[in-house]
Amino acid sequence: MQHQCSLSNLTFDLSTAAAAAEIETLCTQDARGQDGHLRSYAPQYLAMSHLWLAFHAHQARQDGASEATHTEARQALKILRTALDGDIPPSPSAPKGSPLKEKEKVVVKRKTVVPPTVGRGAAAFKTPLVSRTLAEWSAYPFNGHSESMANLLGALGYTLLRISYLKFLRRLAAKLGSRAPGAFVTTSAHLGDEYARLGKTSRAGLIFAQAESRIQQSAKAGNSIPQAAHIAYLTLYAGYLAALGNHDRSSTAYSEALAMAELYTPDESGLSTTLRIVERTLRLQRTASASTACSAMLQRRGDLTRSLQPAMQAMRLLTRALNNISRLSTAPTVESTPPVITVDTFTAAAPSDPKAPLPDLQVAKPKSHSPSKVQWPNTGLAWLIADSLARAILRVAMLHSVRGTPKSAEYFADHALSFAEDLGSSRLSVRALAVRTEVRLHSGKLLEAQEDLNKISLMLGPATSCPEAIEAQRLRGDLHMRTSSIFDAHEEYLEAQKELDAYALAAAEGEPAPPSAPQISPTRLKMMSPASAFSSEKHDNVLPAIQAYLLCVRVGLLRLEDRQDESQALLSKLAKLAVTEEDKADEFKLLASIQFQDLLIRFASDPVLGMLPESVLSIPTLSVPSSSKAVSPRHGPSLLNGLREIETLLSRAMAYSVSRSQPAKLRELSLLTASHRALYTSAGRPSKRAAATVATTLDLGLAVTLRRDMLDAIDFKLAATSAQDDLTWPAVESPKNLSQEEEATQTTAHYWASIRERYRVESAEASLTDGAFSTLLPSNWTVISLHLTVERDCMLLVRHRRDAEPLVFKLPLDRVARREGDDDGLTFDMALEELQEIISASNAGTQRAKDVSGKEDRVAWWKERKELDTRLASLTEGLEDAWLGAFKSVFMDGRHLAPDAVATFKSRVERILKRSIVRAQEKKVARFKLDDDILACLAALPPTARDEDIEDLFYFVMESFQFTGVPVAYDEIDVDQVAVDLRTALEELHGTRVASTPSTGEHTFLLLDKSLQSFPWESIPCLRGRSVSRLPSLAFLRDRIDLARLQSPSSEQDSCDLIVDSKRTSFVLNPSGDLKNTQSTFEPWLDSMKGKGWGGIVGRAPSDLEMKVALSTKELFLYFGHGGAEQYVRSQTVRHLPRCAVTMLWGCSSGLLKDLGDYDPIGTPYHYMIAGCPALVANLWDVTDKDIDKLSQAVFRKTGLHQDSTSLVDGPHETLSEAVASSRNVCNLQYLNGAATVVYGIPVRFSV
Repeated sequence: MQHQCSLSNLTFDLSTAAAAAEIETLCTQDARGQDGHLRSYAPQYLAMSHLWLAFHAHQARQDGASEATHTEARQALKILRTALDGDIPPSPSAPKGSPLKEKEKVVVKRKTVVPPTVGRGAAAFKTPLVSRTLAEWSAYPFNGHSESMANLLGALGYTLLRISYLKFLRRLAAKLGSRAPGAFVTTSAHLGDEYARLGKTSRAGLIFAQAESRIQQSAKAGNSIPQAAHIAYLTLYAGYLAALGNHDRSSTAYSEALAMAELYTPDESGLSTTLRIVERTLRLQRTASASTACSAMLQRRGDLTRSLQPAMQAMRLLTRALNNISRLSTAPTVESTPPVITVDTFTAAAPSDPKAPLPDLQVAKPKSHSPSKVQWPNTGLAWLIADSLARAILRVAMLHSVRGTPKSAEYFADHALSFAEDLGSSRLSVRALAVRTEVRLHSGKLLEAQEDLNKISLMLGPATSCPEAIEAQRLRGDLHMRTSSIFDAHEEYLEAQKELDAYALAAAEGEPAPPSAPQISPTRLKMMSPASAFSSEKHDNVLPAIQAYLLCVRVGLLRLEDRQDESQALLSKLAKLAVTEEDKADEFKLLASIQFQDLLIRFASDPVLGMLPESVLSIPTLSVPSSSKAVSPRHGPSLLNGLREIETLLSRAMAYSVSRSQPAKLRELSLLTASHRALYTSAGRPSKRAAATVATTLDLGLAVTLRRDMLDAIDFKLAATSAQDDLTWPAVESPKNLSQEEEATQTTAHYWASIRERYRVESAEASLTDGAFSTLLPSNWTVISLHLTVERDCMLLVRHRRDAEPLVFKLPLDRVARREGDDDGLTFDMALEELQEIISASNAGTQRAKDVSGKEDRVAWWKERKELDTRLASLTEGLEDAWLGAFKSVFMDGRHLAPDAVATFKSRVERILKRSIVRAQEKKVARFKLDDDILACLAALPPTARDEDIEDLFYFVMESFQFTGVPVAYDEIDVDQVAVDLRTALEELHGTRVASTPSTGEHTFLLLDKSLQSFPWESIPCLRGRSVSRLPSLAFLRDRIDLARLQSPSSEQDSCDLIVDSKRTSFVLNPSGDLKNTQSTFEPWLDSMKGKGWGGIVGRAPSDLEMKVALSTKELFLYFGHGGAEQYVRSQTVRHLPRCAVTMLWGCSSGLLKDLGDYDPIGTPYHYMIAGCPALVANLWDVTDKDIDKLSQAVFRKTGLHQDSTSLVDGPHETLSEAVASSRNVCNLQYLNGAATVVYGIPVRFSV
């Protein structure tokens, strides 16, 4: 039967079934004749037949093979359990010559009868000459096949049955005691690991504790546990402790395992080739297990970026291990011939479209052998490795998704799916599809996600209570939520909950009551992580992460249906779950949102507080009561306590999420926290550092993925991980910085090493926005970050300047339209739709420009282009008028105004306001103070501002007074007169009725969130013509400040403008050969510059290496071609550059950031930011060559790069950002083409 089960065709399927039926008949019949003395062995024979049927069912790969494997394996286990409970006779299939101690030998005084074999190759079933004892069970095929079945079940995804097998093997090992060294410890470690994955952390802890006890007992008795078993235990235990949040003990266990592994050198002398391969495979498997544990430890510590590298290492090692063990097949086929594994090479075929970007350098998918191709006795090891490899691949995919890199996540999910299909595991295939489905849902690919869910339904078949089915139901609910099918979503979530409850019940069968948790002091509880703290005081829950997710979404849906009692019951249940920091963050955010909604309902009943959500809020507040007596009774302790409680919940959620959660979750949480803080500051007692805290919180939600990718890039630049051997265990602690000698000799390396810690240590505490950071800003720089709230109805602005606390404003987008009674105000969705329509039509027109030939066609083409140009100009004006209103002053620089004039303006405004502010009934003038920083910001508003802007300013002031308890007599106010008085005060301040010109050298940085980055903010009226550049976040600004001071140490102390040696310039002109006009325009000038040291490529495509050399060895790189040169240089090449030149990419859409749904956008500018590019010029959308050539020529002249009679200027040339800003109007289409060009980075000047 063993021989038949190793083959797979219809003939042997029938033979196997017949053999199994015969075995069952022989084992169950009463009359056995001469075989009567084998009666006691019948259970073992019968169990073995079921095991072989299970193996054969999997090998056959027919319909229902997985279920058949499960059924036969369950039947075999039932027999084995019954047999183990009694006084079982030894196995009749033990091999000859097994070493026995004399006292263990039992002489059987009877004639040994050899039962008939079942065909050739069934020698393993022959009855031994001497009866064996229980001590030898560990050496029998009986035990090995049970272990192999446990591993196969793990690979097939049958977790509960695998646990049952591990429990059986553990009981067997316990009976063997010291006579089976290591078996109990190894099996316990794997069982504890399975329990921990299932969510039964208390049960897992008990199992690990018993294993530890056995290790200590063996050491005392002088029978030490084999080192391999001890190492396996320690690595799995380290991962378990990390999941509980016990980081110190986890590190200790990992360090012990590492020390033991370094001393463990098995003697391979005298071993056969097969055994040497097995031993080396086991070493790969041990290192992979350590890498997996290290990855889990880093993730739980909050070092999400570093956790990916050991996860990748584990995947590579397990692939090598599986291929190694596949070489032991005694019947190799073409399929099973080991391929060359190119884990460290890259696959990237040349694109068929010459304008298409080069594909990313992806790690080649190493083809792993199916364990089914491996023959006994190594199949069990192969399946164990296959199970670990499947988990490793899915872990890599999951980490990429959490990091915010969906393309890589989907790539590895596809890899897992291919491996699952080779393995013949439908449940593993479902897991891979579930990961891909989730990535596609978050990416906005709803149709593809629906297709994956349909595939999952076919694979799962009839309703089955298993984690894969629960996850599928949950994903269907998520899909319905994204399509606004709320009722259907709720039904799916309820069904998922029912499946989960049924699975939990199945998982609890046969389990003893969990041990009581030890008492923990309140002080210790506060110091513990959420996972360890909550698991220590609550019962185990099966699949707690899924449970927590379902409870959270169901609470929200029940509240929508106004079923408060039911939602409250679920919240109580949610609080009892033991979950990770990320899950607790979701719970705290949910609680904060619920309390915030309830608080807003209370606000709505108050005539003043009801205005808070729809009013402009600032931090600090404009009006500060001069006495606490001015505070309104409505701001009582109950209200303030509620606000404080919400703030505490959000703060805890941020602390748990900042270095662990997906970018979308962190971004949403940062926006909720900032919005609440603005409301709290306006209604309560603001703290001195409120603005800095909000600024930090909002910055944490910007470019989350980019910050995490930066760490990977820095490690690559420093070669900290790229040269490490995979067989070396990964380090849990952070890599050391460079030595003083290295820093002295490697300036660039020192720069990257110095900023690495800034990206590694992500914290919700104020750091980049504290006083020390503000002192780094030159006095003429302004940094403004813009954020769209979760509801997409408000915009949050944060302004940073030298030696000043940040200013924060929350601006409702529809406030101006509401006051005017306009129901058609410019909402965010309207503005985005308009922009997309304009750009889509413009891109289409740009692409067909070459096909326009006739006069009428040209007239129609130009008419359409000019209409689009007008629409885009109107849109930029609408952004300023409708959304910013009076707060366009935030973007304006009023620091050139004399201090005395500002003081006079403040006095004038106070007199105007005193006429409008009176105490209720007493009619006495209320005492108040105006915040100097907010007032100075508003003073920058030009006196030529629209009437609506002046009214916007007035309402902000009046509402600010009311929120701080100062009564306002609205019915006695002549709004028109107050507006006239305020305009007059502005005119006196500015000294003229004409808007002031910006101060010399003034520069503004824009930090735009993912929702706002596609708009051409540089071309709104208040910024048009001014020096403006973009950056992803404050961290990237800090990097470039350090870079500028490193490369230009002799520049003025108050200036961070980077001085670039223009003689070190490289260029690529018309690489595709079809931009003849552009080539004829620039080639003569570029040829003339070769005498000054310039060099480049004209009329041909550069190689990836040529691009790399140009970008990394020159100071300036110019590109005149299609796109952003993505078709000539890979994104990884750019990201991994040790240094990067100032770059100008004049091609179409070179600055486009692609929207990825919930994930952060990605595009060429971000690759250059990671590379350390000081400044980048790029285009947000497609442009026509003639206009962009005119603009670029103007930029070259104004920066001094192209000097002729028209470019001679007195004094220094303009910075790159100044030149771009002042050159937009040279275009025929000043917005459609002129507004497309933007600058990323800091101001740079060229030495000429």
